[in-house]
Parts: sequence; structure tokens; C-alpha cells
Amino acid sequence: MALLVAAVVGVGLFVLAERRAASPLIRLAMFRGPVLSASLAMSALVSTVMMATLVVGPFYLRGRSGWTRPWSDSSCRSARSSRR
Repeated sequence: MALLVAAVVGVGLFVLAERRAASPLIRLAMFRGPVLSASLAMSALVSTVMMATLVVGPFYLRGRSGWTRPWSDSSCRSARSSRR
């Protein structure tokens, strides 16, 4: 939660600095256009879903659902003991 608050504060400070700059890095007037704003929002949504799937998904499947890796120690031990 602290990182989210820090990100919001950082974006706010960046916007304030860009408004006051003589030659800003990003023209803030661009974001008033509905096409650019919608495409950036969709890009952020897709990135969030992809990262949640790729980063959080495996931890959820391992912990909550009880799935294990096929090469975990227990399966390797049983495969080794059956070969003897």
C-alpha cells in the first residue's frame, strides 16, 4: 500500500513540475484527447492483468490450490526409488 501511495505522490509531483517548466518533457495537453487517454488506460489495464497472471498466478496455484511442480523433491524421490 505504501508503494501505491508513493507512486501517486510521485506522479502528482511530476505533473506539478511539468506545469511549471519552461520546456516540459511531456505536453500535458495531449492527455485531454480521448483517443490517447483511452488507449493509455487500456494499455495499463492489459499490463496489470498480464503481470498479475505471470507473477501472482504461480504463487496462487502453488499455495492455495495445492499444485506442485512436477519436478519437486517428492516426485523425484518416488521416481528414484521405483528405479531401484
